Amino acid sequence: AGLATAACLTRRGIEALVLDRHDVVGASWANRYERLHLHTPRVQSRLPGMRIPRRMGRWVSKDDYAGYLREYASASRLRITHGVTVRTIDRRPDGGHVVVTDSGSLTADVVVIATGYNQAPHIPDWPGLDRYTGTFMHASEYRTGADHRGRAVLVVGSGNTGAEICADLCEQGAGRVTWSVRTPPNVIPREIGPIPTTLLGIANDFLPAPMADPINSWIQRTTIGDLSEHGLPPAPGGVVAQMRTTDVVPTIDVGTVEHLRAGRIDVVPEVIGFT
Repeated sequence: AGLATAACLTRRGIEALVLDRHDVVGASWANRYERLHLHTPRVQSRLPGMRIPRRMGRWVSKDDYAGYLREYASASRLRITHGVTVRTIDRRPDGGHVVVTDSGSLTADVVVIATGYNQAPHIPDWPGLDRYTGTFMHASEYRTGADHRGRAVLVVGSGNTGAEICADLCEQGAGRVTWSVRTPPNVIPREIGPIPTTLLGIANDFLPAPMADPINSWIQRTTIGDLSEHGLPPAPGGVVAQMRTTDVVPTIDVGTVEHLRAGRIDVVPEVIGFT
């Protein structure tokens, strides 16, 4: 979002400076787990003014996407200062802003915040966690299931990241994979035949939930089916209703359902503490 905004401003002759805490464009993508690919197809994932190269395939890998972002910044001739963390932003009496960073202060008439929805890892305050002696990590630190081959692993969280890490662990030979699910997710396929589900889902933005969710429910039943016998009951609300009331997006299946049905993943309730 930061690169796209800066590029659009630059094309209109408005000077823009991008501050990035990382040392290279696209680092947030490059540093994610190895199996990760975009859940939206290439055509839906490009930034304004530049297509993603066809060579990167329909489902772009996280490394290819990081490379695309670097190419985009270069082609858009963006001014980027790397290795800078913003500490505070204060209004000036004249209406502008003073931006204080760890390497000095800047002034700007307008400041655009584009730090990312998933920028800050969150770890619940579970009782007993400080005494747990096993390996513990947030998903932002996870790289590959190969690091956990032969081990018993508990994955906490039923969103897209947790679901895909479960699949990755199964494929990389984890000894036992357990999935802690507090609220059952709406699971949808990545594509229906040759059509990416997110393309079909554009209509959800324009329909009321009572009209869209029966259609979504039919798609879920005919493509994913009932996973109750495998420990994953239906979600408490429809796809659109859940997104609009809780901001929780559907969990797109990229292999997890197959492992669930094969008994390679055990589903358990929410974590309440460590012993």
